[in-house]
Amino acid sequence: MSGERGHAWAYEALLLVLALACGLFGYGLPGTSVDVGWKPSAKPEDGLRIVTWNLGGSAGGGGRRFDDEQLDAVAASLRYIDPDIVVVQELRGRGQLRRLANALGSETSVAFDQGIDGRGVGAIATSGGLQKLDPPRGANGAPLSVRFVMEDGRKLHICGLHAHPWSASSRNEAIGRSVDLLEDEGERYGVLLGDLNLDLDRGKRQDLFTDDEHLDIQTYNYAAKRLFDAGLGGGPTAEPDRRLDYIFVSGSLEVLTCAPFLDQRRGDMDHHPVVADVAFR
Repeated sequence: MSGERGHAWAYEALLLVLALACGLFGYGLPGTSVDVGWKPSAKPEDGLRIVTWNLGGSAGGGGRRFDDEQLDAVAASLRYIDPDIVVVQELRGRGQLRRLANALGSETSVAFDQGIDGRGVGAIATSGGLQKLDPPRGANGAPLSVRFVMEDGRKLHICGLHAHPWSASSRNEAIGRSVDLLEDEGERYGVLLGDLNLDLDRGKRQDLFTDDEHLDIQTYNYAAKRLFDAGLGGGPTAEPDRRLDYIFVSGSLEVLTCAPFLDQRRGDMDHHPVVADVAFR
């Protein structure tokens, strides 16, 4: 009998560990139903809705930049989400960003950078205004660094990034520089977001899209020790079943929700938009 109780206790303990793991990483036990992904809701009254979205496509594994043929569908998704700020990656140029902003409405402000790997990164604000900052560029470029000035005068420093998809050392430099920029600017509110190309869940995949996973872990930890990983536990952000897109926020911002918005991809687009609602502490 004592042996049976011991086995039962061990089984219950295993279930508890599995349940905790599922809660942490956003997955369910086999045969269970888990409510994943962002769900439409009212925006916070004293806060912001922030979105990051890599708009590029897989192109058979080689990757491609955003096509204008998907612009109307992307604009419709963004109008439905109704963000205050959206940062998009894999743009072809500033004109494409302006066309997307125009499709969202007339009262928009934009900022653009050609990107660390030559693929454009853009920011659109649907309220308030954006002031582009010009930090010194390193070997791997610089992030899109902007100051979002809200209508009530509060300021939010944003670093938007598309980190290198294959080089861990390039990711390390770009992400580290972005974190340092947020600290150096000294703004009370700060956000680092974008396709950071950090996929740390080795158990889910057969191949590693990195040349130095230990360095990727160090890079993630460098950011996570200084900023809060808003999307932790929110599930995969890119196909197939990978978490590559992040929203990190400073401790002066309270994360109300953060998750990928599923079923918004068109054509061969392989990333979901990630939506975060944050409030000011």
